[in-house]
Amino acid sequence: ADYFDVPLTYFLTETTEVPAKGKTPKLTSKNERDIEKALKELAELEKENCQDIDAAARPFGSLMAELFVWKEDAFQEILRAFGFYLGKFIYMMDAFMDLADDEKKGCYNPFMNRIGEEDLEETIREMLDGTLRMAIAEFEKLPLEQDLPILRNILYEGVWVTDEKKRRK
Repeated sequence: ADYFDVPLTYFLTETTEVPAKGKTPKLTSKNERDIEKALKELAELEKENCQDIDAAARPFGSLMAELFVWKEDAFQEILRAFGFYLGKFIYMMDAFMDLADDEKKGCYNPFMNRIGEEDLEETIREMLDGTLRMAIAEFEKLPLEQDLPILRNILYEGVWVTDEKKRRK
């Protein structure tokens, strides 16, 4: 398969063949160890009630980086960086979406100590936007052609759908 004419899922597979639909990508034992390490680090930060959003989101970014890189090749660093920033974005967006409920339930949330700050929602959206821009910058380095408009639509607009619903409430 030519790298320039395959879907993003190609980069997540174990073989050099484009995978059959429905095939689950296999991870290496190194990926699995790195993912387990990231999950332990994340659990520890949450247990410590870490209020540094960057530090709290970093392990999930590392976990996602490993999901995007299963072998060493010409695109591993781009995919790792893309997965890292996308993972941080996902973690931060989830914390943002759950903030009100977490406050009511007394659950952990890395934004909890910022409740009551002036323009908090706008500040968080700016953090999210900056993190997503980093992911998009890495994504745009990939030589993708197949499904590119769909993938761009997801990254540029689709990830904000939940936030838009929250704003309308």
